[in-house]
Amino acid sequence: PLASGTDSVAVGKDTLNNSNNSIVIGFENTSSNGTQSLDIFGGYKNYIEEGLHSSIFGGRENIISGSSGLAGNNSILGGHGNSIHKNSLFNTIIGGFSNTITSSADGVTILGSDSTIIHSKGFYGFADNLLVAKNSSNNIVFGPNNHISSSGTIVSDQNVILGNHHNVYNSSKNFILGQTFGSNDLVTIKSSNESFIYSSAAAFISSSDQTIV
Repeated sequence: PLASGTDSVAVGKDTLNNSNNSIVIGFENTSSNGTQSLDIFGGYKNYIEEGLHSSIFGGRENIISGSSGLAGNNSILGGHGNSIHKNSLFNTIIGGFSNTITSSADGVTILGSDSTIIHSKGFYGFADNLLVAKNSSNNIVFGPNNHISSSGTIVSDQNVILGNHHNVYNSSKNFILGQTFGSNDLVTIKSSNESFIYSSAAAFISSSDQTIV
């Protein structure tokens, strides 16, 4: 182990810590160029760099990238191949595999999900293959293969999705419950507001408001 930062600690085989006021414990874990409190507690080949007040607890090959500015206060708890990118704040990933929180996202929590890509804040539980694009916020999603996005200056926000294979585009304040069962049974909401949908079959809503299906 090598601890070269100011007031830094490194414990375990091939650990490296050149961040200030930080602790690295485990096997081949690295904390690099941190201003304050870039900590790793256990796990294998976890990596954290720059920023401040961020931590990785166990897991394997997880990454938190900060910046020389204020980015930080991010955490990864277990899992494999999860990453939180530069300039993001107050994000948490708990377990799962290959989840990504991009640099445009703040205030994201991902729980037990796989292969999600998150650009906007919200809570995402067991939401495999989920894509949440920019200009979306305050989302709650449970279930795999869902997609939330917006375009231009339109914001897709305050969406709640429970179930599988649902798409939300350019919309807000939608509540979807249930699931679809095949690739041809996608529920799509486009440019719609304040919709409630319960569906296990095909449905398509476009440019409509206050719709209940």
